[in-house]
Amino acid sequence: MSATYSLSHYRAISVVQSEHFWFRARTAMITRLVRAFGPKNGRRTFLEVGCGTGIVLAAMRELGFHVVGLDVNETAISYARASCPDARLIRQSLYSFSSTQRFGAVGAFDVLEHQSRDVLFLKRCYDLLEEGGTLFLTVPAGMWLWSPLDVLSGHKRRYETVELQEKLKTVGFQMQFINYWNVLTLPWYILFRRYTMSQKTDATMDAYLRKPNGFINSMLYYLLWLEQLFFFKFRFSRGATLVICAKKTVL
Repeated sequence: MSATYSLSHYRAISVVQSEHFWFRARTAMITRLVRAFGPKNGRRTFLEVGCGTGIVLAAMRELGFHVVGLDVNETAISYARASCPDARLIRQSLYSFSSTQRFGAVGAFDVLEHQSRDVLFLKRCYDLLEEGGTLFLTVPAGMWLWSPLDVLSGHKRRYETVELQEKLKTVGFQMQFINYWNVLTLPWYILFRRYTMSQKTDATMDAYLRKPNGFINSMLYYLLWLEQLFFFKFRFSRGATLVICAKKTVL
């Protein structure tokens, strides 16, 4: 996350994350991804960079990982501590973080797009992994979806598949899995972003983070649940999010 990320955003996320269709479905998708491609043996250690409110840390802890959360924002750390009391939490930037420990898995979920130096960010993730360790990423996809809401969110870019794969390859990663997510809900995503941008500027992000009403929230969650049935079987051609799994090359 960003050091300047609004404190109210963390508060809004912490209130809705257990019920909001997007947060619930994303956590379930990440859990399945880590089960499929994460380390199976040895020291099961997981570092989440930009741990935010800690919802993913808690899910990784339930999978049996020893979890470490890294975030530059003190408010994020406090919320993460409440979500996952067993986690080791560190308030520090990835760029200055120094550790003799190497991790079996590193995750950065909707964090890379906030970085001015994204290749350096990936290199730091690479350095913190064990040989053969796995990097898990989610990023917003497609510059064709770029809108003023991305600016308000602190995004530097949205990613294309070829671009991101080339950056990972440059650092030394070997791709294991890549696919679009948030596919079946893409029409809703586009329309809702347009709606929220019609709000007054100071209310735009609050409107965007608000949980939809019960029926719509359940319907959208069901669509993403249905999408999961095909997520590992078919390569989708377009979606709002890119999901990547890459392995540190064994030298």
